[in-house]
Amino acid sequence: MDKIQMGTFIREQRAVLGLTQQQLAEQLHVTNKAVSRWETGNAYPDIALLDDLAAALSVSVEELCRGERMVLPSVDTNALLSDVICEARQQKKDRAAKWLRILCLSIFTVILLAFLFFTGAFYFIQNEVNLDEALFTLALGAFAIGLMLFRYGIPSLLLAIALPPLLRKRPRRLAETIVCILLSLLSVLWLIYGGRFLWLQLF
Repeated sequence: MDKIQMGTFIREQRAVLGLTQQQLAEQLHVTNKAVSRWETGNAYPDIALLDDLAAALSVSVEELCRGERMVLPSVDTNALLSDVICEARQQKKDRAAKWLRILCLSIFTVILLAFLFFTGAFYFIQNEVNLDEALFTLALGAFAIGLMLFRYGIPSLLLAIALPPLLRKRPRRLAETIVCILLSLLSVLWLIYGGRFLWLQLF
């Protein structure tokens, strides 16, 4: 199974049916960018979409996977589909590895910032005469940083999660839309009122 051949076949069949990438994407409830990645051979369609994609293109799953029209079905269909499943699983593993790298980088960044903070704190209090006052100042600074993260960091993160699905031009399930709207509203209220609407009288 070849990504380029499959992508070319998808593009040709879509053109034969007179469909745009956006129209095909709407039928499959994916983005037009996903269709573009399939057609350029940059990614395989998700295994769960093969039946729907084949039906939308008026071809069989085997023809879709082989990237060509067939007069008679072959005898090694099971082997072909097993190959497709393996490729799809590998894609999911690659995506999981990508998110793991992002998580590890985030953890490393937090550890590095903590190291820099405590190193700076050590040099700050090293020559201080009044050690209690210096420690209180550092504790107050750490508390202020925590409050700023709570005040702006958490709602900004929620907004970054909720907005992209709402901005994508693709059909969405009602539950997904409601959750994204509620998260966006929560984030905006949090940024405006500083947590007071959550009965946290911190600001």
